[in-house]
Amino acid sequence: MIFSQFDVDGSGDITREEFHKAMKMISLGLSDNEIYKIMRRVDANNDGVINYLEFASKFREDLGYEAKMKQRANNRLATLKE
Repeated sequence: MIFSQFDVDGSGDITREEFHKAMKMISLGLSDNEIYKIMRRVDANNDGVINYLEFASKFREDLGYEAKMKQRANNRLATLKE
């Protein structure tokens, strides 16, 4: 999953820098300004990082789906920490 590939510090969040790098690496031809605008839209709480739920919520408004994805992400993080 691209989200986890660019979570350099393993925090479960993607910083502005990590997000920018990811967008450049997938070669969508976006300008720095366009990437910044996308980051601002996805970063719902405006804290400068995107967590998985913020990211997923922009693509799906199903609360059940979000709960399942949160559990899946937590399970994955637990597995990685072992």
